Amino acid sequence: MKISAINESVSLIANIGVIGSIIFLGLEMQQNTEMMQSQTRNSIVENQLSVYDKMIENPELFDIADKRSANLDVTNAEWQQLHIFILSQLRIWENEFYQYQIGLYAAEEFEARKIWWRKIIGIPVNLQTWRFEEETFYPDFRIYMNELLGEIS
Repeated sequence: MKISAINESVSLIANIGVIGSIIFLGLEMQQNTEMMQSQTRNSIVENQLSVYDKMIENPELFDIADKRSANLDVTNAEWQQLHIFILSQLRIWENEFYQYQIGLYAAEEFEARKIWWRKIIGIPVNLQTWRFEEETFYPDFRIYMNELLGEIS
């Protein structure tokens, strides 16, 4: 009888240890997810700021965009410069969408980005770049952006 009671006690302690380990692992995974979300948020902000820095450091981009918006002629080099700039923004958006899809970007923040995208993509030169490059983007992002454009129209 004593050996059976000792075996049951050891088994119970081992089971409690396993349950404790599982709980600890769950807490560690939650902390890891929060850390990944924080790092993702930081990376997204850094990408956004780098685009803003390019505009600040290169006021000619504003002039080119203004000319395009006013349907004035721009040189091929100016058009390419603006096109690549807009394309870089779209690639950042694609990454933000991906990070949101895999759960590393909070829904509230993503909703705020969506409002910004809706404002920016409606600008004719941005829309023109999107339409020209659309097929080079991740299929789910294309669908999402085109649904967003449908909301604007």
